[in-house]
Amino acid sequence: MVEGVARQTDSRHAGDWDAEQSRSLAALLGAGLSPVQAVEVLRQQYPQHGWLLAKLLRRLRQGRPLADALRGLDLYDRQALLLLEAAGLAGRQPEALRLIATAGERQRRLQARLRAQLWLPLAMLLLASLAGLLLRMHWYGQPAGGALLAVTLPFGAAVAATTLMLRLLRRDSGFWLSWGWRLGLQRLALYRRWFDYRFLLLLRWPFEAGVSAAEAARLAGGMLDLPAYRRKLASARRRLDAGEALVPSLANEALLMTASSREQLAAAEAAGRLPEAIGHRLEVEGAGLDLCLDAFYEWLPRIYYLAVLSLGLGTLI
Repeated sequence: MVEGVARQTDSRHAGDWDAEQSRSLAALLGAGLSPVQAVEVLRQQYPQHGWLLAKLLRRLRQGRPLADALRGLDLYDRQALLLLEAAGLAGRQPEALRLIATAGERQRRLQARLRAQLWLPLAMLLLASLAGLLLRMHWYGQPAGGALLAVTLPFGAAVAATTLMLRLLRRDSGFWLSWGWRLGLQRLALYRRWFDYRFLLLLRWPFEAGVSAAEAARLAGGMLDLPAYRRKLASARRRLDAGEALVPSLANEALLMTASSREQLAAAEAAGRLPEAIGHRLEVEGAGLDLCLDAFYEWLPRIYYLAVLSLGLGTLI
């Protein structure tokens, strides 16, 4: 019973695992500690995560790699674990953890700001609903039940839509890229850039570590949970096994979607400088995608305000 209570308590704290803990783990691994030693230190630093870290420690002592041992603990999403797995092949897990921490911290900051911006229009909609209720009952003479239903439905729909939107925004990039693929968004420039960035991020460190191109491509298989994507990746691996170069193999299967990626990386591969070119490409595209994300979170509240304003006006008419 005590164990069950501890598990439930720690599962609530799993959501509190944030950039601080990731950076602490990165620092310990970067200092030369083994994953087992690093997690033992973390158990002392963060006792609120004791049950999860004890479970992680047991898995590590069984000989499981760090990324594999973290699966199912809800400390990192699937894309972060894929990145950790890829980084582990090159001994770059501290760098990967810092990257995950920075990205997660930025995402949480943007989402916290968005949540703060959404409460005001919801409060205004509530006031408009109350005013609409009074108007319908005392001005238009509607029955109380019908008037109440007419104003509560829009408000309830707004609350439900807001809750759903916030939950969807917490999903990882693989979720959105998978749905974009299903909806045929590959023709959109932003989707192609985002896809290339995430795909190359998984290839960079294994390729730097001297892992074969086919094996590096295999690691990217978990990026999207789609049969069509996996078929393309399997076809690219067959091309690689047949001796074709990495960039043409991926480009022929539309796994490098942007023309600039294909051209720059093909030239770099021919010159024997593909790892450096991938790193440069990731740096440039990462900065550009960050600007796109900032613009998205800047415009989303404005669109939301217009939608809520329309609902508010509807309750008054």
